[in-house]
Amino acid sequence: APPNWPFSNTFRSGDLSASAGGALPDAIGVIQVCDELCLTDEIGVEVRLWNGGMGPMRAGVPMTVYAEVRGREYALVTLLSEDVVESGGATGTFSFAVSAPLVPDGILVLRVDDDGEGGQQVGECHEDNNSMRIVDVFCP
Repeated sequence: APPNWPFSNTFRSGDLSASAGGALPDAIGVIQVCDELCLTDEIGVEVRLWNGGMGPMRAGVPMTVYAEVRGREYALVTLLSEDVVESGGATGTFSFAVSAPLVPDGILVLRVDDDGEGGQQVGECHEDNNSMRIVDVFCP
């Protein structure tokens, strides 16, 4: 490979994405709930992963749903995206049920590019938009 010094010195420029040409993905998660399963004491949950960046996002990006209880988060489920998500695209909807007693404070948090232990796996253009929090998640 030719040296990059005469063209773009990535060390001195601070450009950490030079190898991708600045076209990085941006993982953004969306979560919603439905109370149709409340008769069985469960909360229906649907999540999707969007790519708001300029580059494609690889398959296997983790999405973890947490219950927030007294200010602490407890992982309920971790899902993995199945396909590459192109710029501006999204995964299909992942649907599952959560036992209502596991969400006593009525708060769910979705964190994308999160393996359930706080680990991230995708270099993104924005790392600060990877979570969505919803409140008042109760069965009537």
